[in-house]
Amino acid sequence: MNASIGRAKALEQAVRSNEASLEGICLGVEVQTRTIVDLLDATIRLITAKVELSAVRYDYLFNLLALKSFFGELVPADLSSIDQWLR
Repeated sequence: MNASIGRAKALEQAVRSNEASLEGICLGVEVQTRTIVDLLDATIRLITAKVELSAVRYDYLFNLLALKSFFGELVPADLSSIDQWLR
């Protein structure tokens, strides 16, 4: 579980980094120092990071619920807190 948390934190940073990169490339396209291909590559990197982050978060939540259920510790409040976390 700790590995999932660490991976999620790393991917959150990757998303922030790719967002900043995309913003810079957009400015470069406006002043014609970057190409549309650079812009598309940066967009793909950002989307990929977001997809990977979502997958890690899903896996973490699924595994957390599975463990709690296995040990008989799953309560309605767990689902409520996950619902809040997903918003």
